[in-house]
Amino acid sequence: MITEAEDAAASITNLSEIQLRATSRRQSSLPLTGKDYRSLIIIGLLSMVQGTSLGFCMHSMLVILAEKGIPYASVGVLYIAKSPSSFKFLFAPILDSYYSKKFGRRKTYLVPIEIILGFFFLYYTFTVEDLMNRVDITTIFIVNFSICLLLAIHNIAVQGLTIYYHGNAHSSFASASQVAGNIIGHALGYFVLVPLSSPYFCQKFFDSEREVVPIWIFMVGFSVLMFTVAFVVTVFVNEDNDEDDLNLDYITIARMFKGFIDNKYLRRYIIILLLVRLGYAPVESIFEVMLIRNGFQKEYITIITSLTLPVPLFFSFLVGKMFKRHNEWTGYMLGQFVHIVCYFYQIWLLSTYNSEMDLTTSLYLLTACYLLIEIGTTTFATAKNSFDIRISEKSIEGSYFTMLSSISRFGESWPVWLIPLFIDDDNFLTVQMIGGAFLILFWILNWRFLLKFQKIKKEELKISQSLGEKFLEMTEDHSIDNEINKNREVQDNRVRTSTSTQNQTNNIRNNVLNK
Repeated sequence: MITEAEDAAASITNLSEIQLRATSRRQSSLPLTGKDYRSLIIIGLLSMVQGTSLGFCMHSMLVILAEKGIPYASVGVLYIAKSPSSFKFLFAPILDSYYSKKFGRRKTYLVPIEIILGFFFLYYTFTVEDLMNRVDITTIFIVNFSICLLLAIHNIAVQGLTIYYHGNAHSSFASASQVAGNIIGHALGYFVLVPLSSPYFCQKFFDSEREVVPIWIFMVGFSVLMFTVAFVVTVFVNEDNDEDDLNLDYITIARMFKGFIDNKYLRRYIIILLLVRLGYAPVESIFEVMLIRNGFQKEYITIITSLTLPVPLFFSFLVGKMFKRHNEWTGYMLGQFVHIVCYFYQIWLLSTYNSEMDLTTSLYLLTACYLLIEIGTTTFATAKNSFDIRISEKSIEGSYFTMLSSISRFGESWPVWLIPLFIDDDNFLTVQMIGGAFLILFWILNWRFLLKFQKIKKEELKISQSLGEKFLEMTEDHSIDNEINKNREVQDNRVRTSTSTQNQTNNIRNNVLNK
């Protein structure tokens, strides 16, 4: 369950990063050109690579292994494989500093990573079924950790390429392309793979004695996808005239973190972000595993989660309109309240469900649970990202927001890695009730602060004084260069538009004269 919630929040965060960087740039009213459509397709394909890989490695493998009786401690180990995504801000300086100018800043990393991912899935083609049958957690962890490490670097490059192509115009289309690519990839790696590779599902719905599409065929398809996208990026991505972005080194990152710690409001905010998911972890980290071990078919779980997939796409816009400036944490608290209700609802489901329960009733109960979880997650993730964008300090907005989102991502992840290590069949209910008590106490202690926090003026949340004069001078010079480039681009667009209009006029006049 936690993986779907994390991915929903991550999609909203990625969309917010693109929109944040576009707010300080002029949005073009020009229509989409053929080059724009091509770049949007490429961005969608790159996002599809990420969605497919994570959908299989972090979702499909987990539910298949759960059916084979994976220990709860091994669930935590598999979640640790996704840990590189929580430390993307540590990889960014490397991508900014070391690349081939001739080949392209982002292509330097995108193409090799996609080729390596293709070989990883070729390896899984010959080994994945044996590894899962033997429940070889060590080998699966090593391969999945390597894939997730590559995907973390891949995601940074995709974000950079998206901003490079559409930072000055059409950022909403770029965001939609990313989200769509992730959803399609996730569907292939999880919602399509699990049912079609399941003998139970295929026998029940397709009257087939064996799986319609074996897992190894999916692995071949994923490998071909990786190699194909690598070829497309090599041939069609052109990064000429790439602007030099303001790059962060590790010293600046450390100073930024110190700036957050020195500010009394941000310091408590960081503590909240790091602890907010601790109480949920005893249920969310093993919810699906426990259901499957109690007899619920994994194929029905994938179908139910696929039905809730559109919720983050549409509900995030509704939340954005309902909880506007200086009111974001009200929406956040509402989302957390829904989440807490679902937490105890999940405990009740786990304690009452058994394989003899009526299938229709259990499907309705579980669908309601997943819908509420997605609504709660989308509500507080959207509200939090809106607040983080609003308070991000001018001239370092992107870095400020990225740091907060990275801290938040780590806070969402570490409890899921750790808590399953302490859960077994004898104590899971006790640990879950302790988690519920922690949740109630946590929000009793913090809800007043958060409602007050949303009213604090932006000037009181600055961290620039900790970065040093040299970095601020670089920031100011970079802002001036960006403004010059924006004005030059606007002027070029006007010239192109004027030329196009003149050519159309000449063509019409010539046609009239010919007639």
